[in-house]
Amino acid sequence: MTYRSWGDPALPDDCDIPAEVVTVGRVARDVLSVVLRPSRRWRGFGAGQYVRLAARVEGARRTRCYPLAGSQHRADGRIELAVQVGGNRCLSRHLERVRPGAVLELSRARGGFTLPKRRPRHLLLIGAECGIVPLLSMLRTLADECHTGAVALLHYAGADGEVPYREELVRLRDTCPGFQVSYAHPDRHGPFSPAHLLAAAPWYPEAETYLCAGAVLNDAVRRMYRDTALDHRLHTGETVPVPRPRPTSWRGSRRAWWQIALQRA
Repeated sequence: MTYRSWGDPALPDDCDIPAEVVTVGRVARDVLSVVLRPSRRWRGFGAGQYVRLAARVEGARRTRCYPLAGSQHRADGRIELAVQVGGNRCLSRHLERVRPGAVLELSRARGGFTLPKRRPRHLLLIGAECGIVPLLSMLRTLADECHTGAVALLHYAGADGEVPYREELVRLRDTCPGFQVSYAHPDRHGPFSPAHLLAAAPWYPEAETYLCAGAVLNDAVRRMYRDTALDHRLHTGETVPVPRPRPTSWRGSRRAWWQIALQRA
């Protein structure tokens, strides 16, 4: 399933679930955490999914899709969205200024980039820049389930080295015995290579791998998994700049990380 552009007005506007803004905070220089309290019409979500959000901005109804960052088991029923700000994003700029108590509208959760109901014993999560958000949702969900298997996150940081939700990743690593978190920085470690996987998760051939990154990194990982006959274990949620030209480096497009094409490799 491929999404052309999550801000595309041609996509259906099915946002009919009221949700009250609880908090708005910054988890990176250009990424906001927006916590919402949806109405009773909300039916929950699976870790890795996203929602479409609607609000009236300057007299016009604006909609856009955002990934869910929280655990699907959050006890208070609230949900957390990750919102990239800056640039010409009308709704995202509006969310920078929105106050607690404001009411927005949500769609139901969407997307097939999710964990199986029977959780694998070994999981490798690979992300780049803000592609980490659906992977964080998976980590938080597994933590709430007291998952006892091995889980490794390999995250490729951006050129500035910033990692959204870094403090939360540290907390999860320190409180969940089976969780490991590794960072790769292109200036120091170079582009993707099998050596990165061996360092982060030596047991990766036995693991189910979930990958959310730009097209070039996704292609490199898919190629390696195909060449080693492990492609049946790879699941991808690709962050692609649509309709911009394909990026020329593994980092993908920082400005279009929320546009995710979901597919099974």
